[in-house]
Order: sequence, then structure tokens, then C-alpha cells
Amino acid sequence: MFVLKKSRPCEEALCVISYVEDIMAGKKVDQPELEYHIHEKRKEIGKRLSTILIGLRPKVKK
Repeated sequence: MFVLKKSRPCEEALCVISYVEDIMAGKKVDQPELEYHIHEKRKEIGKRLSTILIGLRPKVKK
């Protein structure tokens, strides 16, 4: 029988998620320095996605 051990989320992954959420919210943020390649790839995908989503936002007339 196998037992799955529930572990807490990786702090570096949480940092990437926070970074992408901040970009999507329009905040100016510095890129985090990452150790793991998979997190670097996730960061780049999120960055590209946020650029696309920001371009799709309706223009607000002032």
C-alpha cells in the first residue's frame, strides 16, 4: 500500500504565482530569481499570457 504524503507548496512556485498575478494586475514588479527550470518556464508562460490578456482589456474612455 502506498501513502501519499501531503506537503506544503513550494515557496519558489508561490513566488512565481505572485509575480504573474502582480503583472496581470498591472503592477510594476521585478522578475524573481529562480533556481528550478520548471518554475522559470512557468514564469515565462504566465508573463506571455498576461501580455495577451492585457491587450484584450476593453479601453476605458476618460
